Amino acid sequence: EAYAFFRDDYVVGRSVDLEMSLRGLAKATADGTYKTSMQARVAAAKGEVDKIVAAGGDAVKGIGGAIGDIKADMAPDQVGDIPDKVAAAVKKFAEDNDGSNLASIDGLLPKPDQYKGSAQP
Repeated sequence: EAYAFFRDDYVVGRSVDLEMSLRGLAKATADGTYKTSMQARVAAAKGEVDKIVAAGGDAVKGIGGAIGDIKADMAPDQVGDIPDKVAAAVKKFAEDNDGSNLASIDGLLPKPDQYKGSAQP
């Protein structure tokens, strides 16, 4: 199924965005714009991954477990090893899934008219 590829990439992409956002938050050294922006980015990314976990069933259960400790407005020193847990869960997901069992997330995927950029030869 051709659409399965998009499902798999969507789950991995959203999850990696959350992982990198957490790593960025962990680097915040003082209160201010950077810390606040990274907290907002983590919250937004977690919200997107939460939607995937809710719709994706058993295929994404490992990712759901890895993000369970993420709290709204968490401080940089609370991030700990959560990004590593997310990375491991995403790697396992990518190894074990091809997207064919994730038709339940099709409603979350962007439609062709929402794609950014254009295909290049």
